[in-house]
Amino acid sequence: METKLEKRYIIEISYSLRTLVFSLLLSVFSPLYAPPVVVPNLNTPVFNATSMDQTFNVANGMQTVGNWDSFVFQGVSILQTQWEAQVQAQITMMVNSITTSDHYASVQEYQTYVYNSLQSK
Repeated sequence: METKLEKRYIIEISYSLRTLVFSLLLSVFSPLYAPPVVVPNLNTPVFNATSMDQTFNVANGMQTVGNWDSFVFQGVSILQTQWEAQVQAQITMMVNSITTSDHYASVQEYQTYVYNSLQSK
């Protein structure tokens, strides 16, 4: 025959097991969501309309349309390269400033996500 102490012990174990099973089921079937990652805004440099003035002034002295085209396209390519370098430097600075990590993603994964998001803009 069970003593009062044994009955109490069985009741406590039963309660503990039910609580444990409920907690496990709750944690297994509840969805896991990573916290949202805020991608910073990219402030791209604004095109300065006068930045091509000197290029056009020199190009207007060219003898052929082909030379004019080549010279102007070279100037446009230089401006585009400078613009892209400025944007890339800004993206790199933003990505390198990320130190966030959690049990969902590492710092590198957060940096990669932000880098890819900024590159696609």
